[in-house]
Amino acid sequence: MAICDSTTFDERDYARRCGKFYTYIHLTGDQAGEPGRIFYVGKGCKYRAWGKTQRNQYWQRIHNKHGSSVKICAYWDSEDEAHQHEIFLISCFRDMGIELCNATDGGEGVSGWRHKPETIALAKERMKGYVPPLPQMQSLWDNNRGKSRPKDVVEKIALANRGKKRTPEQIDAMRGRVTSPETRELQRQAKLGQTLADEHRKKIGESLKGRQKSPEECAAISAGKLGKKASDETKAILKASNRSRDPEVRERIRQATIAAMNRPDVKEKVSAASRGRKHSPETIAKRAESLRKAFADPETKKRLSEARKATWARRKAAQQGIEDAN
Repeated sequence: MAICDSTTFDERDYARRCGKFYTYIHLTGDQAGEPGRIFYVGKGCKYRAWGKTQRNQYWQRIHNKHGSSVKICAYWDSEDEAHQHEIFLISCFRDMGIELCNATDGGEGVSGWRHKPETIALAKERMKGYVPPLPQMQSLWDNNRGKSRPKDVVEKIALANRGKKRTPEQIDAMRGRVTSPETRELQRQAKLGQTLADEHRKKIGESLKGRQKSPEECAAISAGKLGKKASDETKAILKASNRSRDPEVRERIRQATIAAMNRPDVKEKVSAASRGRKHSPETIAKRAESLRKAFADPETKKRLSEARKATWARRKAAQQGIEDAN
């Protein structure tokens, strides 16, 4: 048995992490400045003491009227010991004349209970399409911000999801789903300042290697970016990230871009998108300035000159081939 001292650590966090059974009491809140009175004795593990569901109606009425707070009495290695202590506490408090909302004398419990598949299916159907209110989601995010799951919990979640693939029905249900601006802003704020570890980046790169986007996915990305302009801050970030890339990666990207731009379908798309378009005076001025800067550097000027000569040579060879064929 371990007696809990709530002044030395986060009671709720410890109850979740230690994995032991415990006995607890609920006290009424002290909104009027009076100390709370005991109105419930229970046994549980992890978050059970702080849960407000699966309580009887008497408990709900007291909680709704006076509020409630939690006090962990003791931790136990076995559920049977926790049951015996629960019975003892209920008996003692009732002998002292304290009115409890416990419906029994204690010692019961449904630890390890598993619902029938039919019950699970009914609950899933009832919750389908339900979206928690924004204040509730904000409260959950605030409570969990800065907390990290224990390694064993992360491993269990990864093991449970490993090898799973979404069904066509799940994919269809997700397609077309639009996140509200409020949720997007909350997600953006939560991600601010976060950087991925090198190992995490490597895993993402390995998972995306060789993956080809479907035409529908490409069309959706294109439609989402249409008309959007990157801010100066975003441009600076992209420029810095491109410069810090490994030379081998940069060369691979360059070769892939050249190969893509030489494809007939890509050329046709670029030509169709540019047909009839006129650059604005600002764009023309920017391009002129960038070319002026580029030709000011002797090395860059030499490289551009060689590239231009190579292009002319290819065009001349292609033209010669057409004439020979005729």
